[in-house]
This record gives sequence, C-alpha cells and structure tokens, in this order.
Amino acid sequence: MGREPKGVAARRALALFGAGTVAGLSDGQLLERFATRAGEGAELAFAALVERHGPMVLRTCRSILGNGHDPQDAFQATFLILVRRGGSLWVRDSLGPWLHRVACRVAVRARQGEARRRAAEREAAESSGRSARPPGRGDGADWLHEEIDRLPERYRGAVVICDLEGYTYEKAAQHLGCPVGTVKSRLARARERLRDRLSRRGLAQPGGPIAGLLPAATAPAPMPASLVESTTRAALALGSGKAGAAVAPATVEILIEEVSKSMIMSKTRWIAAALLAGGIATTGTALVARQEPGKPAPASAQAPAKEDEATLREREAAFKRRSIDNLKTIALALYDYHDAHQAFPPAVLKPPGGGPPYSWRVAVLPDMGQQELYNQYKFDEPWDGPNNRKLLDKIPAAFRAPGDKEGSTDASYFALTGPGAIFSGAKGTDFKSIRDGMASTILAVESRKAVPWTKPEDILFNAEDPLPDLGGYYGTDATKGAFYVSFADGSVRLISGDLGDVALRALISKAGGEDVRLP
Repeated sequence: MGREPKGVAARRALALFGAGTVAGLSDGQLLERFATRAGEGAELAFAALVERHGPMVLRTCRSILGNGHDPQDAFQATFLILVRRGGSLWVRDSLGPWLHRVACRVAVRARQGEARRRAAEREAAESSGRSARPPGRGDGADWLHEEIDRLPERYRGAVVICDLEGYTYEKAAQHLGCPVGTVKSRLARARERLRDRLSRRGLAQPGGPIAGLLPAATAPAPMPASLVESTTRAALALGSGKAGAAVAPATVEILIEEVSKSMIMSKTRWIAAALLAGGIATTGTALVARQEPGKPAPASAQAPAKEDEATLREREAAFKRRSIDNLKTIALALYDYHDAHQAFPPAVLKPPGGGPPYSWRVAVLPDMGQQELYNQYKFDEPWDGPNNRKLLDKIPAAFRAPGDKEGSTDASYFALTGPGAIFSGAKGTDFKSIRDGMASTILAVESRKAVPWTKPEDILFNAEDPLPDLGGYYGTDATKGAFYVSFADGSVRLISGDLGDVALRALISKAGGEDVRLP
C-alpha cells in the first residue's frame, strides 16, 4: 500500500485532533481510545502508538536479528502482543519499557527459530542458497538489548526512555513519575551495571551513555510507512476479534503465540509463588467467600478459638516475608530520595515557602512510584486537613504490615528520631555522616502504633529515657517481642526481643563509635 496523498493524511490528522491531539495524549490514553473506540478513532490512536515507539522497537529487533524481513515480523508481533495484553496492562505513562521487553523476547524467539531451521537444513544436507549468517548483528548490540532486558525495572525504564527513545531527563521524570535527580541516579546506576556486564562479554567499556558504547543500538531506524500501516491494520483486525489467519502472516502469528504463552507462564509462576507465600493467611478468607449466602460456615471453615503454635508460626512466616519486602521497598525509596537530594529526608519536613509540617512518608511517595498520590497531597494544609484526610485510605501497601487489620490507615514502619539517629534534626543525614557503618545503623523499624501514615510522627529515641516499644506483630514463643528493621545498607534483619538496651541503642546511633555484632 503506497503513501497517502497529503490531503488524505491531513484529514486523518484532523480527525485525530478532533478526538484529542496526539501530543497531549499519554500512552495509556491512546491505548484506552484504541480499546474503547471503533473505526478511524481506534486506528489513529494505535497508529500514534506505533509512530511514537516504533523506531525504538524496530532498532531493538534489528539489533538482535540483523536486517531483512525477520525484524519487521518481530516488530509487528510486538505490537500485536500489545493488542492482546493491552486490557491487562497498568500504564503509568510510557509503554516504552514494556514494549522493549516484549521486542527483546520476540526477537530472541525469532532468532532461536531461525537457528533451529538452519540446523535442520544442515542436518538434512539441504542447500538453502543463503549465507550462514550467525544470529544477531555481531556488533554487540544484540547483547546490549538482552542485558537491558535483565535490568531491574526501575533501571530498565530509565535506560529505555532516555537512552533508547531519546527523551530528556525532564520528560523521562514525567513518564516515570519521579524527580529528575532520581532519573539521573537510576540512569547512572543502570549504565554502570551495563558496562560491567558488557565488559564480561569482551566489549569496550568507555564512560558515557549507551549510545556512546554501542552506536548501532541507537542508530536511526527509518520507519517504513507500509510497516506502520500494515501493523495498524493487523491490530484493528485482531482487536475486532477476526480469525488469526486473517490478521498477520503465519510467521508473525507463530511468534505471537509462542511469546504470549511464555509471558503467561512467567506470570503464572509469579502468581503461584505469591499465593504460596500468602496462601496460609488467605485460606480462611477463601473458605468463607465460597460459602452460600444465608448458610453458616461449616465447622472446618470457622476460626478456632485459639490457633495452635504450628499454625501461628506458619502465618507469621508468610507475614515476615511480606514485611521484609515492605522494608526493602522503603529503603530503596529512601535511597532514591538520597540520590536526588544528597541526603535522606528528615523525619518531619516543611514546604520551602512555609506551611504545615509533613512526614517523610509523604516526601518519598514519588520515589515509590506514587507520584500521582504525592500530587494529591496539599502542602498548604495539615496532614489531617479536609483534603489530606481523604488520602488516608490510599495508604501504599509498603507502609502497612501484613498483620494489620484490613482497612487500617496506620503506618507500620517508622523512623527513629532524636539525637544520634539517622532521622535526627531538621536536615537530612547523608551517607558520609553514618560513621558507624551502613550495615549496623538502623534506617527504618517495624512497630505497631496508632499513627496515621501521613501524620508527621515517628518514634522518639532519647539516650536518657527508656527505649520505646518496638515490634508488636509476632507472638510465638520464638519471636515474641521481635521486630524487623532495615539498615542503612538496604539489608533487612529480624531483631530479637532479647537484644539488650546497650546493643539496640548502638544500632540506632549513626556515629557513636560502638562495635555491635548481631548473631
């Protein structure tokens, strides 16, 4: 199909303008319009997504597969998988990182298929008349994309949006929902990891952006108009429920099926692991939910008067795993805040222009991927003001321990404040001020307290007074009085209730010079 006349193209652009300008629509909005509208509105919305992310997807496919028809098949399969999975995606702003991951998997699967075909041809001694091209480009760009795909999500998103799609730090911060300083920090860490991993493969490792390491990975990839049009038409056909044979070539259909199946299997394994971890805590709920309305729960589903020690230990084990994850999430958010501000936040902050104090838990929301919730907080009113009080029910999961009551809006994780602690004073603590060692200085602590999560209140530590009560979530003989803490190095450990006051005070102190050895 040839290029459209200028008049036709202009009318198509005007039609999209009538439904909302492309520049003003996020990826999530375009995907929603494609899913909820029919005809030209859906077509233009999906074409906008292809135009926006197509160059990056095509470069990725070419880096792994080389030139020829294979990259175009992989390109089309990537966007058609988006059509299949679009209804289950949660899109914060940019689809770029997700599309890059799918493109890598599709291209690798296509390369494996080609390798199997060549092996079969050699084994059968059949001459195909083609050169025996090794998989990939051979310049390292395929390795680069595979290593990007292996990065943690927070680093991968920054690399894809900044280095592969060419967005500015400011635009990337908007897409990722975090401060500009956090984007720069994540990008620096990601590049360092990539340089280290690529050096193990024998590639050069100069400093600077990825484009400087491997220009082939980010070289311009002209988007053939026919490819955009054929992909959009196939997406419309697939979205309308047409038979698979009418949607795309057989090679593309095979890639879609194989990669979709592998993605479902990966998700199933993840869900199974999550259910295994939390199944003990949810079994009773599931039994009650299955009973018929109006009928009493069977005796086996009713809670016993008192749980035996073994059941309590199993439940606590599930709670502990989730609490460890929560504390690690909080520690990572505090690290990102430190990267952006060159210090951890103080326990209580005040807006630059003056205003009511607010909690560090509010301050780190953007670093936890909660930029929208952060934007809803009004800094010109107190934490329990008319607007901010409404946000209590939106407590992030990482701030609430699994052992809390359903619907609780109280925080479960706190900073220790007071002289010598990391969260002491009106200014934040930086890394170099933690002279007792990052691995032996407490950053955040688990405790059952009736403190709403947005309230700027934590746990006061004073060397002259008795230590405050901590923990309160575990009740077996082995863990009574114990509590989890995250240390300044990001590690999480269970502290025994039998740990003496002297040792605990030493762990709270950031520069007391004490030598503490935990069992």
